[in-house]
Amino acid sequence: MIDYIAWASLALAPITGIITWIAGRKQREQEFRASESDTLAKMQSTIDLLVSQNKALYEEILELRRQVANLTLELDIQKNPNA
Repeated sequence: MIDYIAWASLALAPITGIITWIAGRKQREQEFRASESDTLAKMQSTIDLLVSQNKALYEEILELRRQVANLTLELDIQKNPNA
């Protein structure tokens, strides 16, 4: 009787090891997918932030160019009052 129990435990050890490995692999894959989507979401939010800052800076540059053009025109008028 003891021999059957010993053989059964010897046979179950690799089977339980394989089942544990498969379950662990599936869990690691799920964790990887979850972390991958979190990383993509963080990257997308960073890109959105950079785009909005870029738009604001672009508008500021355009406004500064308008001011420079107006000041240049005023300077030309001041230099040549008869023109």
